[in-house]
Amino acid sequence: VLVADMDWHVEPQDPVCNSWGAYEWNTTLFPDPAGFIRSLHSNANPTGHPLLLSLNVHPNTGVTPCSSKYAEFSAACGGDCEGV
Repeated sequence: VLVADMDWHVEPQDPVCNSWGAYEWNTTLFPDPAGFIRSLHSNANPTGHPLLLSLNVHPNTGVTPCSSKYAEFSAACGGDCEGV
């Protein structure tokens, strides 16, 4: 099991959405998150054995309007879901 602590996600810089627990991948460190996960789950990773991935989250403010997926998330909730 590989445990990714906090660097897997971005931290919003907007003070309105200052969140220690955002749910968006840091694409500077992980330009292809899905590919990274696929490589971990395969024998092609550096260990030569499939690994599971655990992402640490600290969701103190939930999904905020600063999230790139907020509109989609909000629509799925049926309206304004700030802080969910």
